[in-house]
Amino acid sequence: MRTLAAMIALLAACGDNLRAPIAIDDYAASVREAACGYFVRCGEAESIEACLALNLGPRAPFTASERAAVDAGKVIYSTAAAQRCIDAIASDACDISSESDRNLTEACALPLIGTLGANEICALDAECRSQSCDVPSCQLSCCAGHCAGDTAPQLPGQDQPCPDFVCAAGLSCDPPTQRCVPLLPAGASCASFFSCDYGLFCLGNRCRKLPALGEPCDGICRDRGARCNPTTHTCVPAGLLGAACALGAPEAGCSAIYFCDRTGHCSAGIALGQPCSLGDQCADAGAFCDIALDGSPGVCALPQPNGAPCTVDVGCQSVHCDPFMLQCTPQRICL
Repeated sequence: MRTLAAMIALLAACGDNLRAPIAIDDYAASVREAACGYFVRCGEAESIEACLALNLGPRAPFTASERAAVDAGKVIYSTAAAQRCIDAIASDACDISSESDRNLTEACALPLIGTLGANEICALDAECRSQSCDVPSCQLSCCAGHCAGDTAPQLPGQDQPCPDFVCAAGLSCDPPTQRCVPLLPAGASCASFFSCDYGLFCLGNRCRKLPALGEPCDGICRDRGARCNPTTHTCVPAGLLGAACALGAPEAGCSAIYFCDRTGHCSAGIALGQPCSLGDQCADAGAFCDIALDGSPGVCALPQPNGAPCTVDVGCQSVHCDPFMLQCTPQRICL
């Protein structure tokens, strides 16, 4: 007779197989919803609905050229990789020093797999199995290049160079030598935030545990939903929408998805149609501060369709503002 544990494991496996693949058109929304679920679980947002209404992250994870390459069969959109990213977000710990939180970026690399081998003609990195297309510099036209290498990129291992300051799991990039070294134990001298072992953080140039909610702190708390109160020096819940905050303080006290506004309260940003300046956050999803070329104050607005006047890419639904016509136009497709 099957044990209860074995039956549960079997049902879980069947559930994974029955999940509908995440379509490429649904990928951005799926990541956004998973992230909002994470923020709610970690105390950074009141609800998924409130989070989804906010102006968080890019609207389009893929360029028009990448989408065209998928349609042409030069690039494969991996539904398995897309699901791994969603699962990684869903299971990520709220502890910023945890292994899952440190490795989230790797788990959520773009789910695009190139099909072209070394020296084959390419226009995009995504087209190559190596994720590297050596293309000559040309700004006004699409130029062809050749794939550099034939194998999928791997994060550098121990003692290997880390020019991008990223290493495989269990390692960190040593700033002076720019080589991957083992994570450091508690009490060790450290030079970067993530050079310490999982569960530890580099603070005051020493690897140590971060304080949890309710514990004494001197700047950083362990959990996403906690902030170090500058008056009590204690980790307290992060401020959500409308909470009082310390405007201009290094640690304002607001949740990561809110900011401290001019009234000293945690805000989602400036409403549509209201005046804004360069660097201001507009509240609504996709909104941007529409500023004239002369730099005069603008207003928060939603991106416009092709043919509308523009000054910046984010002002267009296509995410492309023609720099000569100053008009929203479709993104150029290079294949």
